[in-house]
Amino acid sequence: MKKIQWLREKVLQKYLKECIKDYSPWFETVYREKVFNAEFNSQFDRYPDLYATLESGKRIPIEVEWTTKDFNHPIHLLEDQDGCIAVLQDNLPNLFEGKKLIISEDKFKKWFMKNSTSIVNETVDSRISKDRYIKRAPKLWFYYNSKSEMKNREKTLETGVFGVPLPFKQLERFKDIRKNDLVCLLGPFNGYKKGGRDSIEIFMKNKNMTCDELTLIKVIRGYDYDESPIWEYQTKSISKDRIKNYPHRFKFDKRVVLELRDIKINNLSIQSREHLFKLPAISLWEGSSNTLVDLISHARIG
Repeated sequence: MKKIQWLREKVLQKYLKECIKDYSPWFETVYREKVFNAEFNSQFDRYPDLYATLESGKRIPIEVEWTTKDFNHPIHLLEDQDGCIAVLQDNLPNLFEGKKLIISEDKFKKWFMKNSTSIVNETVDSRISKDRYIKRAPKLWFYYNSKSEMKNREKTLETGVFGVPLPFKQLERFKDIRKNDLVCLLGPFNGYKKGGRDSIEIFMKNKNMTCDELTLIKVIRGYDYDESPIWEYQTKSISKDRIKNYPHRFKFDKRVVLELRDIKINNLSIQSREHLFKLPAISLWEGSSNTLVDLISHARIG
């Protein structure tokens, strides 16, 4: 099996930068003075890799390579500035001759083992966004309001806070509601089977079923957990001795986008009715703009 190079040269550069004083005897022999520190090139990962400062203030360029054979840069830049090459293995002895710093393999390995966690963290932090979520286009969500939930509607619109209970079966989906998303609060359905769900066949053929309200709101702050009291009609948590008061929440603009009344469901398209059939059981789902347009077209405005 071919050997794989998991560590890149940047790690070796970082080691030498941080541990340059360990090689002060070499600098005293070659440059006749101690080395004070080393810094990365102002253009990181560009040739030469480092600049070391000697006690006199003199700055010399250092190119860091795993082996001497890996060096493939214009040599005159190092020679003109009295620089040197630093390698873990010297497999081309005639190159650079006296200006070649041999990095200790044992010291490098010990340093890496000691610093591996911070190296991993720095690498991951540089590659992974610190945003809670990867950016995406705004979504349209549909949420079904039962008759019992409508008791809190006035307070919800007054405060601009929408919440669901603990536990909530669609919590992971709810947590994906973000700023600038639109949420369509829909329901309750009248003429719907009490105490359970109608079959889809009965639902689709029901000519008398209506949706009382549709309120479209725009999210201004995504998911948050907060147990502070807001609503008069509260919900109990799993633990009977605590009241959670719909703690899974998001904030929305109190200036609602749209309010509709008395939507006759049988007038909607087959596709829209199929979507709405699922809603009371699921509570929350990512909706279709086509369904919203269909609802608007068959509703009483205001």
